[in-house]
Amino acid sequence: MTTQATPKHVVDVAPAELTRRPHVVAEAVAPRPPAGEQGAAPLDHATVHAIVAGIMLAMFLSAVEQTIVAPALAAIGKSLGGIDDLSWVVTAYLLSVTATTPLFGKLSDIYGRRLILLWAIGIFICGSIACALAPTIWFLILARGLQGTGGGGLLPIAQTIIADLLSPRERPIVQGRTSIMFMSASILGPVLGA
Repeated sequence: MTTQATPKHVVDVAPAELTRRPHVVAEAVAPRPPAGEQGAAPLDHATVHAIVAGIMLAMFLSAVEQTIVAPALAAIGKSLGGIDDLSWVVTAYLLSVTATTPLFGKLSDIYGRRLILLWAIGIFICGSIACALAPTIWFLILARGLQGTGGGGLLPIAQTIIADLLSPRERPIVQGRTSIMFMSASILGPVLGA
């Protein structure tokens, strides 16, 4: 005998109520929109395409950043006088991305995807400016850590927004465009970094 798990919010409905009013079951089992988005009108295709384009631009920033630094590391080391510490320039970024990705995911569940994505972009841009103005190698390493903190929110939140916006039937098209964007970033990053 198999028992089916009942969603948490259905348990509060009395069994007699379920038999008299079947729409109560449909309302109780239907997925609920995230807090703050209840009652929002559906978006038209032009708005969805504009949102997806903006999200892909944010993803492009993060994707280019992962490949742009490698060709310039030797010149950076000579310029800032820290050849022995060059590996930390890449490692600081990767460590902070890895550490902050789950944090940004949880924050986007609590405060909303748009707000947290904007914060991630802001942190990423501040880190990029700090990298450009770095006077020493250790300042650059700290700035790369700040940049990675913002980068930890760019890709996962962007993917989550795409999943929230599009139906499962529409997602493969956008995923294909995302793959082309990553391929372009992989080619353009080293060229721009050199």
